[in-house]
Amino acid sequence: MNEKLKKLTHRQSKFIDEYLIDLNATQAAIRSGYSYKTARTIAANLLAHVNIQRHISIKREQMAADAGVTQERVINEYARIAFLDPSALFDDDGKLIPLHKLPKNVVAAIAGMDHVISRIGSGDDSEIEHTKKIKICDKLKALDSLSRHLGIFEKDNSQKQGDALFELLSKIASQGSPKPKSDDSDSSE
Repeated sequence: MNEKLKKLTHRQSKFIDEYLIDLNATQAAIRSGYSYKTARTIAANLLAHVNIQRHISIKREQMAADAGVTQERVINEYARIAFLDPSALFDDDGKLIPLHKLPKNVVAAIAGMDHVISRIGSGDDSEIEHTKKIKICDKLKALDSLSRHLGIFEKDNSQKQGDALFELLSKIASQGSPKPKSDDSDSSE
């Protein structure tokens, strides 16, 4: 990477921008003005160029930085999902805590919620029943992703980042999911 980046043609630059939208090289070539008939071959050739790859890499890094996406932030999100204690969703009486009163680390592990309102019976004797369903993000997938990142399942994992990362994950795991306090001072917005 010490070599100087070579200047791109307008069409190559457009291809990179289009490619980074959906990572579909053929469609990026077409959207960049290359022929539909030869787009697949041209896309493969463009992606094979070291200079194009370097420009793509630089743009990806810039996009991630602009969006605030860092390795630590991604790992923290996986850890929130992997180490969620579902009891943090309920108060001491077993009632579901309102979403706006849950801590952010608990909310981060929620994939979705449904609130079903149904009427039981008919006429004056009918009652309204509320059913709340919470879908939690897949803990096993999050644990698997963290395990692969840490190289737990492989003897030699080139992704292993060292002791600092392991210590961060251990610290997060040991803290667990805090039980929300009953007052509004700890609630997330």
